[in-house]
Order: sequence, then structure tokens, then C-alpha cells
Amino acid sequence: LSCETEDAGLPQTEPVTPDQYAVVLAWGRVMMALYPSIRYLVAHAAISPQTRSCPGARWLFRGQFDRLAQDLGLTPVR
Repeated sequence: LSCETEDAGLPQTEPVTPDQYAVVLAWGRVMMALYPSIRYLVAHAAISPQTRSCPGARWLFRGQFDRLAQDLGLTPVR
């Protein structure tokens, strides 16, 4: 499962908006209800570091990625 959020072309500096976070959290909850075996929230960069830098600083270094993992009860993998 994968999700993307608009970053206005500035993935390192554009903040995650409260609405973006709320929608991703709601989507995550739906996905966990459909697929209860989900245990990890994995950054694209952890899967393919040679070609992916997402989710970028806007999610990783501003704490939103870890917050999302915590809110969903998942283990974060960067």
C-alpha cells in the first residue's frame, strides 16, 4: 500500500498540512481495517534508497512520519 501527499515541488521544506495528515491517518485506519496484518509504516526510501528520497524532511524530520506510525500503532521503518 502506498500514499502520496502534495508538496508543491518542495519535499524538504513544504510542511504537511493538518488536512493532509488527517486524510493520511484516516486512509491508514481504513487500510489497517482491511488488512489487519499490517505491522510497519515504511518510507519509500527504505525500500529503494537509490531512487527514492520520499517521504522527505516534511514527513521524516518534522516528526510527522513517527507520529503517524504511533497514531496507527505501527512500527516506523525509515
